[in-house]
Amino acid sequence: MGLLGKLISGKRVVPPVPSGHVTIVARIETYERPKARTEVSGSSCFIEYADADGEVTKRQITLRRLDGPPGNPQIIGAHCHVRDAYRSFRIDRIHLMVDGATGEVLDPIEHCIALQRAGVLKAEDKALARIMRIMTFVARCDGQFHALEQDTLDDILGRYFRFFGGDDAAYECARREAMRLAPDSDDVIKSINWIKRAPMAKELASFVLKSSIAMIDADGRHHDEEVYWAIELGNELKKIAAG
Repeated sequence: MGLLGKLISGKRVVPPVPSGHVTIVARIETYERPKARTEVSGSSCFIEYADADGEVTKRQITLRRLDGPPGNPQIIGAHCHVRDAYRSFRIDRIHLMVDGATGEVLDPIEHCIALQRAGVLKAEDKALARIMRIMTFVARCDGQFHALEQDTLDDILGRYFRFFGGDDAAYECARREAMRLAPDSDDVIKSINWIKRAPMAKELASFVLKSSIAMIDADGRHHDEEVYWAIELGNELKKIAAG
C-alpha cells in the first residue's frame, strides 16, 4: 500500500459550489487538528454558517466525522475546501445546507441524523460505502465528472446490488448519496484496507478491480498521472483478490 499511498497522497475530490452561491470565509480562523474519521467520512455539502460572534461564512465542506449522542449529532468535523484545512461546525449554527451537485436544500439536522444512523450512503452497507468512496475518487479526483462516468457509476451500483444483494430503496438512496461523495486519498486507503479484512475480501476486491477499470475507461481519456496510480491500485486489488 506504500506506493499507492505515495502516488495519491494529498489528492481529494473537491465538491462543487452550488449555482447561485459563493464562498466566504473569516479573515482569521483558529487552527484545528484533524480528528479520527467516522462512517460519514466523504459526504460533502455547501453550508452557510454563523460562528459564536455571529459572523457568517459560506463554504463547501467534506464531512470527516459527526460528534454527539445517537440521534442527536451536534458537531460536524469537516475538511473546508476554501481554507484547505480541518474545521468544526455546530449543526445548530448552520443556517443553510445545500447539495453542491444538485442544488437541493438539505435539512442540516435531519441530514446529519441520517448520516449518523446509517453512514455516508445512508444505506447501512459498509462494503458498498467503501466501494463507492473508491469509485468516486477514481472518477472525480481529476476535478471533472463526465456524464459517461455517471452512467458507469450507475451501472456499478446496479451490478453491486445484483451480485451482493439489496433492495430498490437502498439502491436509490445509495445512488443519490453517491453524488455527494468527495473522498480523499485517506478515504481510499482506509477503504482498501477495510476490504482486505472483509469476510468476502476476494469477491469485493475483484468487483472493485473490474469496476475501477470501467470507470477509468469511461470518459475515454487517460492522463499519465492517473494511469500511474490506477495501475498501482489495480495491483493492490489483485493481491487481495488472489488471497
